[in-house]
Amino acid sequence: RLPLLYLIRMGSHGLSRRGCQELGKPLREEWSFMDEIEGDRYHHKDNQGGRIPLFIAENVLGWAELRKKFAKVPQLDTIDDWALKYTEVTGHPELRAVLARFAARNIARAEIELDPALFAVSSGATAILELISWILCESDDVVGIPAPAYPVYTKDINIKANLQRLDIESKPSSGCTPGIHPISLEDIVKAHESRPCRMIILTQPDNPTGAIYTQEQLRSICKWGIENQIHIVVNEIYALSSIDVTNEVISKDYGEYGNTPFSSVLPIIEEEKSDYLHWIYSFSKDFGMSGFRVGVLYTRNETLISAVGNVGGPHEVSNQTQWTLMHLISDTKWIDYYCSHIRARLTESYALAVSTLKRLGIPYSASRGSLFIWMNLGGLLSGNDETELWHTVYQSTKILLTAPGSFGNSEKGWLRMVFTCVDADELTEALTRFSQFYETAVAAQKK
Repeated sequence: RLPLLYLIRMGSHGLSRRGCQELGKPLREEWSFMDEIEGDRYHHKDNQGGRIPLFIAENVLGWAELRKKFAKVPQLDTIDDWALKYTEVTGHPELRAVLARFAARNIARAEIELDPALFAVSSGATAILELISWILCESDDVVGIPAPAYPVYTKDINIKANLQRLDIESKPSSGCTPGIHPISLEDIVKAHESRPCRMIILTQPDNPTGAIYTQEQLRSICKWGIENQIHIVVNEIYALSSIDVTNEVISKDYGEYGNTPFSSVLPIIEEEKSDYLHWIYSFSKDFGMSGFRVGVLYTRNETLISAVGNVGGPHEVSNQTQWTLMHLISDTKWIDYYCSHIRARLTESYALAVSTLKRLGIPYSASRGSLFIWMNLGGLLSGNDETELWHTVYQSTKILLTAPGSFGNSEKGWLRMVFTCVDADELTEALTRFSQFYETAVAAQKK
């Protein structure tokens, strides 16, 4: 065995077997196009025929407000001493206190007091999910996720924790309430009976559909999780990226269901005080600060927080980042101003994209929030190869959408467009190109 292991390592530059396995598994298929895109990036004056990436879940719509605010953050010569030293792995107490107030006021929107000691910060929501997957589950445990869902959840729960993803689709008879997630407790229970789950992950607003869960849905799923000792993780990283459903372009998409409010799971966590309910947040999406790498965990499970403190060292957030973020979100007046502006811009960009889909007759999921449009291009499928369709869109338009095939949906032809990773000018250009492509493709089918 020793010579064989030696040969394996010599042929793979000294990597371990698990390292070699990951060499053939890129984080995302789209990244292979990034050099090509960056070398030929669209610019409204200098490169009008350039490439446009609409696959990265980033939000650039509030960067102007962020830059102005950062200019007013105290300068580094006034930085607190703690920011220059080691601090608690779960985050400095001052930041966690500010996070508790921020989450209660802006996300829970309820008269609750969240305990700062039960918060933990780490280097992004990915790091939080990876940590709690490793801490709460055993190797090969199953994690149920309502589908379609974020493709990279698979790696988040598998690379370190070695957990298995189970995509749970709602039964066809569930129907579709615009903007409301179709999954039911019955769907989850049925999936659990076929493959017992140790954890369930819910995302709201959803990635990629933009759907939200009603308070009744959240409460029933949480109670079931507690009763069966199954961890319920609710990822609310798009909580503040809400769409104004009264906009005249989209209001008819929702009908009477447009009045259903976004309901955070935080008040339920406080009511139940259970070891099996957990909340995740990040500043990458609502605030467009993906480069800051700040993810947040809140749970009433004190033992989990202690464990994160023991094993989370490699995922710590730099103290300078913590200090800057603390000054940013402690300004409640600015937070209200920012959220108002970002909602208006988010709605404007969403309505712009949806108006194009309406005109072309392309089905899509009515979104209540997030950064995405989930659209059905199944009418253009040649056979059953949606990857080929995705490539054709890119080659014909120079617009790169999110790669299909890993969202867990059984119906082929659905593709995700990110409408917040470019400004309105670039989005308009992308939609013009996409319209021309789609109309040409449909006309060719009729010949």
